Amino acid sequence: LTLIQGPTKIIEENKQKGRRGLGFTFKNFDDETTEWDFDNDPAPIEEEEEEVRWRPPNNHIEVPLNLDEIREWIKLGPKKKVIDDEIEFCDEDILKEMLNGKVNYFFRK
Repeated sequence: LTLIQGPTKIIEENKQKGRRGLGFTFKNFDDETTEWDFDNDPAPIEEEEEEVRWRPPNNHIEVPLNLDEIREWIKLGPKKKVIDDEIEFCDEDILKEMLNGKVNYFFRK
């Protein structure tokens, strides 16, 4: 009596590349067999040295927040359902254009 249980062949490693769908493969492209000819590379590497300009050091020291100050930020009241008046960090015209575009996108037939 011979019992055969489980796979009898070697299980291949997963060759999935990213999130392109199960079983998606590039035709004629296999990482193990591809050799790259750097002499005929269509995108040559530029040998120029890049200038790096670092930001100057910031000597500003911020005072740590305390719990009472953080509690002052909380506003109690009815839930806000529109953002058309939120222009503290955004230009009013840009906000209106964005909201109009959003309405046109979601409510077109």
